[in-house]
Amino acid sequence: MDKAQARTERTDAHHEIFQTVIAELSRWNFAWVAEASGVTAQTLYNWYGGQVHSPQLRTIVAVAAAIGLDVRVVRASAFRRGRHLRKVA
Repeated sequence: MDKAQARTERTDAHHEIFQTVIAELSRWNFAWVAEASGVTAQTLYNWYGGQVHSPQLRTIVAVAAAIGLDVRVVRASAFRRGRHLRKVA
């Protein structure tokens, strides 16, 4: 996997987490979530309204935790086995 492909996979995962949080966010009172997460209510409205497309991961994680979602980073099996390394001739 080259650097560009790895970056794309990270971006895709980041976007998927963000979309999950937005979908769950609709069930919550934004003022309460803002208080619980430390993220402003205006930021949450901007997320929900589509004005933000790629917020910082730490902000997503804070909101996710406030609404009962758990965000985990898990090492892919290919990385455990070292298959991500390429031989250099």
